[in-house]
This record gives sequence, C-alpha cells and structure tokens, in this order.
Amino acid sequence: MQRFFDCGIDLGTTNSCLAIPDNDHGFEIIDNTADRMSVTPSAVLINGKGRMLIGQRAYNSQKVEDQAIQFKRQMGLSKKIPFASAGVEKTPEELSSEILKQLRSDAETRLNRAVENVVITVPAAFKTLQSEATNKAGRLAGFKNIILLQEPIAAAVAYGAKPDSKDKHWMVYDYGGGTLDVAIISTLDNRLTVENSEGDNYFGGSDIDRILFREVVLKKLKAAGYHVDELFDESTSSGKSMARKIQLDCESCKIELSTKNSTILEIFDIDDDNGEPIEFECEITRAELESLISDTIERSIVIAKKALAGAGIRADQLDKILLVGGS
Repeated sequence: MQRFFDCGIDLGTTNSCLAIPDNDHGFEIIDNTADRMSVTPSAVLINGKGRMLIGQRAYNSQKVEDQAIQFKRQMGLSKKIPFASAGVEKTPEELSSEILKQLRSDAETRLNRAVENVVITVPAAFKTLQSEATNKAGRLAGFKNIILLQEPIAAAVAYGAKPDSKDKHWMVYDYGGGTLDVAIISTLDNRLTVENSEGDNYFGGSDIDRILFREVVLKKLKAAGYHVDELFDESTSSGKSMARKIQLDCESCKIELSTKNSTILEIFDIDDDNGEPIEFECEITRAELESLISDTIERSIVIAKKALAGAGIRADQLDKILLVGGS
C-alpha cells in the first residue's frame, strides 16, 4: 500500500494549487513556473494553431470561443467543450488533466524529480461519476497512485481537527469562485466524518462578478448616456468577449473591496453602439457591493441551515465554523 504521497492538489473550479510535504510535518506550496503564483487558474485556451495555454494567460483571455473555464462544474457529464478556432473539443476530465499536468510539471521542475503519487481533493457532493472522472483526469496527467480526499475533511485537517478530538462538530462553509459547498464534520467515534453536505455547483464568486457587471457597470454606463446593448450582447462572440473583459475588471474591484471601502472601475478605448468613444469612470463602494449581494448571501445561509438539518445538528452545537474559498 502506498503510504507516502509526493503531493496534494486542490483541483478547484476557479483556481488550483499543489503542495508538497516537508520534513517538519508541514507543507510547501509550489508556485507555478509561468507566473510565480501560488495558485494556477483552472483555465485552458487552445488557439487557431492548436497551441494550448494553461492558467493565468488563458483565464485573462477575451477569446471566449477558444477558452474553457469552470469545467469542474461538468465533471462526470458526457459533455464536450468546443474550441472554435482550433476546431477541437475536450471533455471536462481532459481539461482537468491539463491543469493537473501543469501542476505536476511545475512541481517536477521545482523538485528536480518525478512526482507520481498524489492526493486530490474533491467536493463532498461529488458522486461516483464525478469522482471517477477526477481519477481519470489524474491518470491522464501521468499520476500513478491517486487518492481522492473530500475537500471538507482536508480543510478540517488543515485547520487543526484531529481524529482523537471527541464529540466535536465543525461546519466547513466553502464559498469558491464557481461553487458553494457546506459540510458538517464530526469527530464522533474518533473519526473525522462528513455527516452531511449541501451545495450548489452553479453558485460562486464569478456570479458576484456578474452582479457587479450587470447591476452596477451596465446601469451606470447607460445612466451616463452610453448605448451598450449591442456592445455587451452575450449572444454574439464579440459581445461575450467584451462582457468577459469588463467582468474581469469587476472581479478585481470585488477583491479590492475586501480590504478597502471603495474602488474605481474605468472603461476607455472602446466605442459604444453609436460609435461614441467611451470614457467612463465609476466608484463602487463596499456598502454598495454588500447591498447587491445580500440576497446571494442569504441564499448561502439557507444552504448552510439545510446542511445542519440534514446532519441533525443545531447551530449552537457547532464548535467551529471554517470559512473556506476565495469568496
């Protein structure tokens, strides 16, 4: 039986990350070689010449017809994602394998040795088909020994839950870029166990970016007299590409509002539907953002309460709540 694994991977909907164990029973996160970032965006782009880009450059691209993001949401489904310019299609597990290959390559470059044995975390809500698809992605990436570990268990271990902690209950509230998972963890019978989990594979930080785009930027653009219905018409390739560009700016504003009370979003160097140059600047406040997403947060609380009810646990019986994920 394989007892030592070379690395652990969080294969995320929005970002992925690889860590290796160190000699002090800790770990080291491996930065990617392309951007020197601790996380690698789970994004793949294939251009018209068949060249593949992985990570930040793929994520930032506005060539939406050649880009795949958030494909973890479709893991285990018989669906293929097209890359129009290259005329090819890839399954979610094939795309996930490209992310895993990149992480593995970065680790091997850093360590100067083979990395073949891996623990990959998966949502507690993943069923058999989704887990099998993740396992297949790992094999396609060249890993020989693969263990799948439920994400809430991994989070609980990382934040100090021990199997010998008796009769404890933790909630792991994992609000990521693409999904929301809420799990109730117990240490009954000296074992870490997921008592119940609830979630939504189509509920994440990217939806907040879209709310900012639709409810703030578009409305303020129109209030300023610009005509932008065609410019941001997402039924067209050009409109979808332009909307993607501004939503990336909205994401940056959202992140900045985590530490600031206000931020500025600017749009220049493009023309509106009437050919008028857009010179637009608007302030977005944290209070404005919080008001916009209040319904979203309430929806997440409903999911959290459902997770508690399914586990037969009252809120006042929780020993800890772990807030996990970028959102």
